[in-house]
Amino acid sequence: MKKKIVISAIAATAIISGSAQINSPSTEGYYSRALHMYQDKNYNGCIDQMTQLLELNPTSQQREDADYYIAKSAAAKGAGNAKDLLSEFLVNYPSSLYRMDVAMSIGDCYFNAKDYHAALSQYKQVDPKALSDARKQDFVYRKSYCHLKVADYKDAEDGFKSLCKTSQYGNSSTFYCGYIAYVNENYNDAMTYFNQVKANSELGGMTDYYKSQIYFLRKDYSKSYNTAIKLLNKDVDALYIAESNRIVGESLYQQGDVVGAITYLEKYIKGVENPLVSSRYILGVCQYKNQDYTKAIENLEYVTSQNNTMGQGAYLMIGQSMLKQDNVHAAMMALDKAVKMSYDDEMQEVAFYNYAVASLQGGTIPFGSSVANFEEFLQRYPNSEFKSKVQEYIVTGYMTDNNYERALSSIEKIVNPNDKILSAKQRVLYSLGVQEYNLGKEDKAITYFLQTKELSAYDANLSREADLWIGNSYYRKKNYASAAKHYKAYVEGSREKSANLSLGNYNLAYAYFQDKKYDESVAFFKKIVDNPQNLDKAVVADAYCRIADCQYFKHDYTSAMKNYENSYKIMPEASDYAMYQQAMMLGNKKDVNGKIKLLEKFLDQYPSSSIVPSALLEQAKCYNEKGDYNSAINIYKQVVQRYPQTTQGRNANLQLAIAYVNSGEKEKAIDAYKKVITDYTTSDEARVACEDLLGIYANDDQLDVFTAFMSTVPNALPIERSELEEAAYYAAEAAYNEGKGVGQLTRFIEDYKGSSYEPSVLALLLENEWANKNYDQALIYANDIVNNYPDNMAVEMALKVRSELEYAENKKELALEDFLSLEKRASSTVMLIEARMGALRAAYDLGRYDIVMSKSNELLSSQIESALKSEVLYKNAVALSKSNNSTSAIEIWSTLDDDLTNEYGAMSAVALASHYYNVGNLQESKRLIESFIDSSSPYDYWLARGYILLSDICRAEGNVFEANEYLRTLRSNYPGSEKEIFDLIDERLKQQ
Repeated sequence: MKKKIVISAIAATAIISGSAQINSPSTEGYYSRALHMYQDKNYNGCIDQMTQLLELNPTSQQREDADYYIAKSAAAKGAGNAKDLLSEFLVNYPSSLYRMDVAMSIGDCYFNAKDYHAALSQYKQVDPKALSDARKQDFVYRKSYCHLKVADYKDAEDGFKSLCKTSQYGNSSTFYCGYIAYVNENYNDAMTYFNQVKANSELGGMTDYYKSQIYFLRKDYSKSYNTAIKLLNKDVDALYIAESNRIVGESLYQQGDVVGAITYLEKYIKGVENPLVSSRYILGVCQYKNQDYTKAIENLEYVTSQNNTMGQGAYLMIGQSMLKQDNVHAAMMALDKAVKMSYDDEMQEVAFYNYAVASLQGGTIPFGSSVANFEEFLQRYPNSEFKSKVQEYIVTGYMTDNNYERALSSIEKIVNPNDKILSAKQRVLYSLGVQEYNLGKEDKAITYFLQTKELSAYDANLSREADLWIGNSYYRKKNYASAAKHYKAYVEGSREKSANLSLGNYNLAYAYFQDKKYDESVAFFKKIVDNPQNLDKAVVADAYCRIADCQYFKHDYTSAMKNYENSYKIMPEASDYAMYQQAMMLGNKKDVNGKIKLLEKFLDQYPSSSIVPSALLEQAKCYNEKGDYNSAINIYKQVVQRYPQTTQGRNANLQLAIAYVNSGEKEKAIDAYKKVITDYTTSDEARVACEDLLGIYANDDQLDVFTAFMSTVPNALPIERSELEEAAYYAAEAAYNEGKGVGQLTRFIEDYKGSSYEPSVLALLLENEWANKNYDQALIYANDIVNNYPDNMAVEMALKVRSELEYAENKKELALEDFLSLEKRASSTVMLIEARMGALRAAYDLGRYDIVMSKSNELLSSQIESALKSEVLYKNAVALSKSNNSTSAIEIWSTLDDDLTNEYGAMSAVALASHYYNVGNLQESKRLIESFIDSSSPYDYWLARGYILLSDICRAEGNVFEANEYLRTLRSNYPGSEKEIFDLIDERLKQQ
């Protein structure tokens, strides 16, 4: 019993003694309390006690211990100043026994902050021999983990292996050894390690993830599926769930379970931000096999950026999906990409075959050359199972391409072409002829059409049509005899019900008309008027006019008048010429009153006609013939007032003076003559007025009055003409007309400066420079005439040249001003139409749609050639649409787009489709633009605009892949260089 009591007493003493020390206010008390708090992980309390200890009078060892525990406590609780405190300790106590532990603690701070590079750098400064055993294991584990995180697998593996047998880190280290083996593709070692990891541990669940990956890589898809599916039922990180869905899905795919694969792969793709491209590819393939073509395309689209076998396969599968959806155009684009990628020969063959299928079903790609692709295919795969089908496509596919030159080149390479090839060649040659004709290259067109005729054995009708085009080409070249020869060949070779027989007769009649063979011309124009069915009424009305012209030229005024009347009856709204000519025929038949009456009707019905000034002069002439000078004078005054700057206006001024003379009103005649001389000083009319006025004053013996008046007129023409000057002018003019050049004309300007003939000489020089395309010099002459001889008849030509040059140099405002000035001065229908066309074009380019509207309406009220009419109608429609009159604009565009070989027909097709797109009618817009694209229009720019619009439509419909592929393919294939096209493409691709 005593012994026990003693022991109890000793124990009690120790307890009392320890309690006393802890509660002691001395440095030992603070130290003891702080140490207990640190061991209890009460780091704030430890810091507080050690801080108070430092305020007392601690020993040097106590101070060192206090700083150590303060820094360690800060590190343990993750304080922001922990690294600073630890670093200060190393500076303050360079020989401390705690030095290595503190250095490691600095590394621990970086480690806990997941800054593994910095932690590793710090750990390299620690000597583990100076650490306690427990700290040694922490050090090795953490340093190895840092090596792992920076992918330094060798050093990481060495560290983890040394810990595999330890109780604290053995399980984790075994897992990481397995992970390192997995990363290094040592799958057997990895599997060994993973099998040793405790299944119920935190990392144990993750072993199934890596084991499923290993099974999958070993192509043991049953085990990869079974292992990954278990992981999906565990509470693990979302990243592992997503990846396990991928393994399950791809394992099912490899085992042939397409539907099951789709379920898990869709979950995988939704669960990660950047899914593997290969998984999207497999999902797309599964969806294709499951006949869900829309989703297949959506996923495979992500794979098309890969320049490898997978990317090629994606394009092939997309093309096949789109074929299943009957979207042959989009299928062609995708298959074209698959064909051009040569990573997998077998895949390329299949792509070629499907490409042929799409082509035969009407598929096209922007400016693609299917012929070239198929020829390349035959060279690469001469023994392909698809060879015969591809050869058939080459024959039938030539005409589906827009690039006829390449098609012809391909045909020429065939050594022994069969009948199908030669038949295709004839069609290609014909199409090339049409293309060149539409581009204004008549000589090239004739060559192609003649070659078309050489192959007439294959398609006689095509050969006959070639004659019609050859005739058109020669007519444009003003070789009317050759034009008539080919028109006649066409007419004589055509069946009675041939579609273009009437056109052939009409063109032949015009060729004879231009060649002044009036009897032959009438004979063929009569074929038009005798069979007007299904012909445009404007054509029939024009035919009657030309018949009448021929009869007029042969002085058969009665017949001519009847046919002018026939023309008027057919198309009274645009028959100003026909009615005017009827009046002229009455005059030729001496029916002055009838002529006056009909001219009055003309002026009432066609107030804006270009013929109005001439009609008024003719009306005044009739009154003069009747001796009714007052009526004549009133009309002349109208012309002077309404058309002062035209030739007719100047002539009316002169005729007014003559009428006053005839009516005995000498003073008024003198005033009128003076007005002509003063207002039109440099004109021919002024010269005549001078001579007449001189005669009047001479008769009154008042030459001094005449001389005084003339001295007041600036730049007045000389009164007397030198015989030498006149002879020099006519000699220079004759030399020029005989083709001897302009030498004598330029010498005349030098020798007779200021001559009355100078404007006429300048006009000839201007004509020469303009014809020879010496535009700078032509502009100098034009400015000279306009500035110095504003009243001369040569001003019309000068203004025409100047305005056209200004327009060509993009000086649209100046051009518009000059075209409008030319319109006021125009003395002929031809010049008036040119002036109005120029003003229309300049105003259109400037966005002056009010002027566009007025000029187009004026032009449409006259008889203008069909090529100009298309342009006028198109621009009139644009002006209407800009004025919110879409209904009328649509009517015009719908008419014009019937002829897509005409540029304005092509422009109208795009404008019409764009209108429907803008108002949200995507279906109609798409129908119209696809029809235009299928037409093989020769106008590359407008085809490109059509494809861009089609891309916009596809995007609006949600077909983003198709929309982008149209743009990418167009960018690769477009043969033009217009910056606008490429800007429109890039702008849309950036927005995808």
